[in-house]
Formats: sequence, structure tokens, C-alpha cells
Amino acid sequence: MRNVQAISMQQLRTLVRWRHWLTDKTTDIAQSVWDATRRESRETQAALRVLSKMLQGQTVTDVEKKLLVEQSKDLARILPLIALQGIPVPVPITPVLIALASRYKLNILPGDQSELMAEIQALEPVPGPPEPAGKDEKTLPPSA
Repeated sequence: MRNVQAISMQQLRTLVRWRHWLTDKTTDIAQSVWDATRRESRETQAALRVLSKMLQGQTVTDVEKKLLVEQSKDLARILPLIALQGIPVPVPITPVLIALASRYKLNILPGDQSELMAEIQALEPVPGPPEPAGKDEKTLPPSA
């Protein structure tokens, strides 16, 4: 116990402030990553619906086509980052690559297509009440 030095109250307060700052910063980063993951999931689902419409031969608007193109670019950006997570490296490589790319003004993170999503939702018809059954329909007698 001879090597243990007493710390002053000022040093203790400084340590506590740093701990709070680090906890807050970590929580903010985790929340922003979670929000981005949820956003990308919604955008990818919307792009898959557009692709499905195209494959079925249905009409697709220009906004939907643009969403599909932009989301495809996002997926092309994020897939290499996901693949790099499988490499056993002692240093997390993704943050290093993101920092390096931003230094050279490259964007390797997915973008936000919320404006395109809002345009598509505005164009989609709002489902109304079901049509009343016509009197001309033939009804089958109840089975016994």
C-alpha cells in the first residue's frame, strides 16, 4: 500500500466528470448507430418492395426508381464494412476506415433516403373502406 497515493477532491471530481462525459458520449454513439440501423432497415425494405413491383411488371414511379438506386448505393457502401468485421484484428477496423475515408472526403457510410421515402408514401393511395358487395353477385347456398 506504500505505492498508493492519495488523490485530492479536485482530482476525484475531474475523474467523475470524465466518467460522466464518456458514458454520455458512448450512449449517444450507440443511440445514433441504432437509429441509423433502423432507418437503413426501413429503407432497404422499401427498396425491396419497389424491386418486387418491378419484377411483377407493375408501374414504378421515378421517385421509387431513385429510391432503389440510392439504396443500392448504400448497400454497396455498407457491405464491405460488414465483411471486414469478420477479419480478426485486435483493433476495430471499421472506425479507422471511416476516419480515414472522411479525411479524404469520401463517404463510405450509408445515406439517408427519408425524403424519398416521404415522397413515396405521399404518392401511395390511402386505403379506403371496402367496396360494398354488389347485388348482382351470385351467392352460394350455405353448405350443410
